[in-house]
Amino acid sequence: INEQGLDAAVPQADGSSTFARVRRDATVIDALSRNIASANVTSPDAGIYCFDLPFNPAHVQVMPGADGTSDRIASAEDFDASASLPNCPPGAEVEVNLHSAGAGALENGPFFVEFGR
Repeated sequence: INEQGLDAAVPQADGSSTFARVRRDATVIDALSRNIASANVTSPDAGIYCFDLPFNPAHVQVMPGADGTSDRIASAEDFDASASLPNCPPGAEVEVNLHSAGAGALENGPFFVEFGR
């Protein structure tokens, strides 16, 4: 693409992408992650994953991983100064929940998460 023919400047990636492929045991697959390590993730209860990050994310996206279960739903909540995260310790910036529609309960499983800055 000839950038000179465009109406606006093309934004440049700043290299600050932060994402992780997390296993069911809350460990991070380093080769599939950037700027997140296993030390940033805890799992205080089944299906609950807490992230202690060195920044406050502007947004969070999460997607359940494939492991033979097709009915898992992933959701994420980021820290709001007016209220703490319901299932994470103080200081956590993000909570991810994995819910099994078939079992009707939270359950551990792999997932991919991306944090926007």
